Amino acid sequence: RGHTPAGRLPSVRVRVDDATFVNNHRTPTRDEVAAVLEQMDGWPKLATLLLAATGARVGEIASLRWGAVDLAEGWIRVVGKTGPRDIPVPRGVVDELRRVGPGPGDAPVLGKAESTVIVGLQHRFLPRACEAAGVARFTPHGLRRLASMTLADAGVDVATYAALLGHSPAVAIRRYQEVTPERRRKAAAAALLGVFSEEPKVVEFPGQRKPR
Repeated sequence: RGHTPAGRLPSVRVRVDDATFVNNHRTPTRDEVAAVLEQMDGWPKLATLLLAATGARVGEIASLRWGAVDLAEGWIRVVGKTGPRDIPVPRGVVDELRRVGPGPGDAPVLGKAESTVIVGLQHRFLPRACEAAGVARFTPHGLRRLASMTLADAGVDVATYAALLGHSPAVAIRRYQEVTPERRRKAAAAALLGVFSEEPKVVEFPGQRKPR
C-alpha cells in the first residue's frame, strides 16, 4: 500500500521461549533437589543450593554481593521487590560459600553477571542436571515454592515464612502453598478428624507385628 519500500520486507527473528519452561509450575521434592545437586558443580550448584536453602527469587541470588553475606553469623541480605531482607542460611551452605569466598564487598558471590546466572540456570544448567538425574524438569521458582511448603509443613507461622520469602502473608498463602494430597492427609491426621473418643485406642490388624 506504499507504506514500505519496494522489494523484500526485512525478516524478523522472534524469540520463542521453551513452552516446557514457561508453563512449568512443578514443585520438586527434597530428594529430587538432592539428586539434581549431585549432577551440578561450580556456580550453578551454589546458586541452586542458595535458592533451595533460602526460598529467594533467582534474581535476588544472582545479584547477591559479598558485602551482603555474613559468614560468621550465617546470614545473607537479599534485595527484592519489597526491599532488603535478611535470611538465615544453614551451616552446609555457609561452608559452600566459604569455599569460594569471601571476596570484595561489591563482588558478586557467584562470580557472574546477573543475566548470565538467570538465563544460564533457567535454560541450561538446571534443565541439564534434571535430565542427568532422571528428575522431571523444574525451574528455579519451583525451589521457592518448595521452601515455602517446607517451612509451612514444619509449623512455621505464616507471618514468619512470608517475611523470609519477601511477601505479605496473604500472597504467600495464595501463590506458594500447593495443597497436595499428601499434605491433606497429614492435616486430617494431625487434626484427628473423625476421632471422637477421649482416650486413643490402638487397633491391631491381622498380621501386624506387635511392638516390643
